[in-house]
Amino acid sequence: MKQLMFSLTTYFLLLIFPCAGQADMLDPVEWTYSAEKVNDTKYKLIYKASLDKGWHLYSQNIKGGGPIPTSFDLDSIPALKKAGKVKEIK
Repeated sequence: MKQLMFSLTTYFLLLIFPCAGQADMLDPVEWTYSAEKVNDTKYKLIYKASLDKGWHLYSQNIKGGGPIPTSFDLDSIPALKKAGKVKEIK
């Protein structure tokens, strides 16, 4: 009975471990950024996304019922005060 339990446990573990290796997180977007000084207290932040082939980045302005729109969480940075809307450039 011990031999059977050992064999079943080993077989089960050999089936499970290869599946765990396939659960890698994908990171298909690489972001770069820069800042341009507008005046003494204002900067223009520029973010650029480079996507892997076959991936898409959706607009921020998508009507309901579509894909999840792209969003930027600038409020989580205490030193920033947003002076306007985030503008998209194609």
